[in-house]
Amino acid sequence: MPVIETETRTEGKRLRELEDPSIQFIFAVHNHQPVGNTDEVFVRAYERAYAPFLETLEFYPAFRACLHHSGALLLWIAEHRPEYIERLGILVERRQVELLGGAFYEPILPMIPERDRIGQLLAMSYWLEDVFGVRPRGAWLAERVWEPTLPQSLKAAGIEYTVLDDAHFLGGGVGENGCLGYWLTEDQGNAIAVFPIHSRLRHCIPSGDPAETISWLRQNTKDKYARTAVVADDGEKFGLWPESHWHCYEQGWMYRFAEQLSNNSDWLWLQTFSDVLDTTEPMGRVYLPAGSYPEMMEWALPPEVRKQRTNGGGHSSWRSFLSRYDEANHLHKKMLRVSAKLDDLPETVRNTPEYAEALDRMWRGQYNDPLWHGVFGGLYLPNLRGSAYSNLIAAETWADEKFHGGKPWCSVTAIDMDVDGHSEVIVDSRLQSVTLQPHRGGVVIEHDVRGAEVNILDTLMRRHEAYHDVIEGKSQGDLRVKGDVEIGMLSLDWYRRGSFIDHFIGTGTTPEEFRDSEHEELGDFVNAAYTCAWSSTNKGASVTMAREGLVSSGVSASLPVRIEKTIDVCARNVEMRARYRIINRGESELAAGFGIEFGVALLADHHDDVYHEVAGVDMPSRLLDSTGAVEKATSFRAVDGLRGLSIEWLLSKSATHWRLPVETVSNSEAGLERVHQSAVVMPVWDLKLAPGASWSVTIDYKVRILHPVPQ
Repeated sequence: MPVIETETRTEGKRLRELEDPSIQFIFAVHNHQPVGNTDEVFVRAYERAYAPFLETLEFYPAFRACLHHSGALLLWIAEHRPEYIERLGILVERRQVELLGGAFYEPILPMIPERDRIGQLLAMSYWLEDVFGVRPRGAWLAERVWEPTLPQSLKAAGIEYTVLDDAHFLGGGVGENGCLGYWLTEDQGNAIAVFPIHSRLRHCIPSGDPAETISWLRQNTKDKYARTAVVADDGEKFGLWPESHWHCYEQGWMYRFAEQLSNNSDWLWLQTFSDVLDTTEPMGRVYLPAGSYPEMMEWALPPEVRKQRTNGGGHSSWRSFLSRYDEANHLHKKMLRVSAKLDDLPETVRNTPEYAEALDRMWRGQYNDPLWHGVFGGLYLPNLRGSAYSNLIAAETWADEKFHGGKPWCSVTAIDMDVDGHSEVIVDSRLQSVTLQPHRGGVVIEHDVRGAEVNILDTLMRRHEAYHDVIEGKSQGDLRVKGDVEIGMLSLDWYRRGSFIDHFIGTGTTPEEFRDSEHEELGDFVNAAYTCAWSSTNKGASVTMAREGLVSSGVSASLPVRIEKTIDVCARNVEMRARYRIINRGESELAAGFGIEFGVALLADHHDDVYHEVAGVDMPSRLLDSTGAVEKATSFRAVDGLRGLSIEWLLSKSATHWRLPVETVSNSEAGLERVHQSAVVMPVWDLKLAPGASWSVTIDYKVRILHPVPQ
């Protein structure tokens, strides 16, 4: 095909001026598995998606593509399927494949500190250069989340381009014709190229007939200059998503697509991003608004706002997930705190191999998957949240050990960690870290057992999601349903789960009613503000909280009741002691059940080695997903034999031991599914207090590590 090459006057690039209409086509794939996914998931994704896709490229040498693999996936492949690395290297060497870089462990780049942005981008570039001999020029942005200040970070890490959805460009004032090419954008004079992903192509590949894609591309050729069409999407669409392996390979979609591309090579040029950068001028300068792909921006909205948006209203940002989900925000803010602790260490410490290992653990805790939820499990999957916490706890423990020189220590910090206008109280010691929220019921929302690298309170409250309307019959939908999800089974929470949550309930309330949020809360202590004071020594800390509240007790007016609770955090063992005192300030008798809720987030919910235990009692079911009550208990445990943890409660006064699960119904690529988030252990006492009378109890809370953390 005749080509006239002309030098541009600015960049020294060449335009491809053609005698016949043509179009440049870039086919890019993003392959990703989260840090915390199981080996089984990695294997399945590799065998059904990544390996077959690579085989297709090998069979069709004219089929050129741009590939991105997230760092966790690359490390798994290099260890478990090294032949893939060798085969991919051959495709890279013959320029059939261009590799994209990105932040190594797939964080949402704007959500991490600048030092970590550049560090993770460089880590990926160095890894690819070391293994494949080529340094990537472009970077994939996790979930294609863009904010206008990113060019400065990307440029500092040596990145020349990235790829974003056309919605970004349309929102930035670029017309549809402007989405067939690439643009320049900048921040503080730091310029990078940005390629639009055409939504028409993204939605029809691989679901539509290949001929339809070819026809659309043909219709978008131009008489004089070669235009550029880009499709970039998840590699899991090509084999891992439901029915996609059958569609792409057993029914031959991938092979028909590759052949169609080859058969039309006279006008359809398969290019890489670097090819286009080196031969084609940008379409101009553009400034893009913050955002992500359209589906993500809808998922970030609360359900009621999403309904408004369908009628033309509502806007969102990826950061809205941190408003919707307190647990995601807490995990994110913990990451920021750990990153700052590492960065505050002296330079002599930061120049050691041990620091590099701790930094890597912290980076692993920055990955995006447990911070949001849409079609995929994400935040709703305990293994993903647990992996992030494990890595952050390990990095924080190392940093604190270096700061304190390995000696016994204990500190109390009051800081508005979650940025809601109220201070959390954080008690740190060598063996554990406890985060309390005095303003929200005096609850403990995080309890890190450092030696086990686990947050025992890593749970999730049950919220309303937009797709729940389908289960409840309030809207029509074609969602798949997995397992035992049933119409009308939804139970929602009105407070965030944690430990040391103070409940006044009716004396006839059952554990099942409490589990299903069908009980009547007689007091106003949950979610309410407590006063707070604390003291500490190297042996531990004491945090005293109190509240003057009201309890309905079957009389015409609610009774004034005072709760005083002191939580002693031990620095020499993973132990706490809670000392409670309840005072009836009213003029009539207080008659109510009083329960103290404790969260238990262990590794499994239905496994013989993970169970409840009440001393001297043979329970009909002791699994974590069971519900029941045992009377007159003074000693009970929750045991995680898989992870090697035992949590024990010792009471100074016998109580009825309640056990119940916290389970959510969430959406996944395979449909709606029930997910066990945690268990609740709650001692309940029947109180009868005369006017002016008081009642007290002491609870010893002890955690034991049964075996060390696997390395």
